[in-house]
Amino acid sequence: MTSGSRVRVVDIFQIDFSDLLEGQTEPMHGDEVDTSLMLFLAPELVSLDLAEDYMMSRDEVRRYRRGWLRVPRGSPGSIGRPRLASAAKGRAIYDRLRRQIRDRVFVAPPEEEDEA
Repeated sequence: MTSGSRVRVVDIFQIDFSDLLEGQTEPMHGDEVDTSLMLFLAPELVSLDLAEDYMMSRDEVRRYRRGWLRVPRGSPGSIGRPRLASAAKGRAIYDRLRRQIRDRVFVAPPEEEDEA
């Protein structure tokens, strides 16, 4: 039986990767971030020669972020700049994700003790 538990959440979409990216400032579906991560973690699953960039207007990006717009019909399945992806970027992105999760989960502040 468990007498207590602690839940920690890390929203990986709120982590700033802009300093690691060349073609965009935030993660998008199948973009430079996703493709770089895959090139680092499972390069055998990536055919970078088939990658196609697909840029959206500011209005489309805003609607996409709010959930009002799905991946557009004209997109090859990605949004952003997957052609700019690299395994080196993927490693840097992965290290940042891992560090954020580690800091949030394992270096989290201790729970306040009940005062009786």
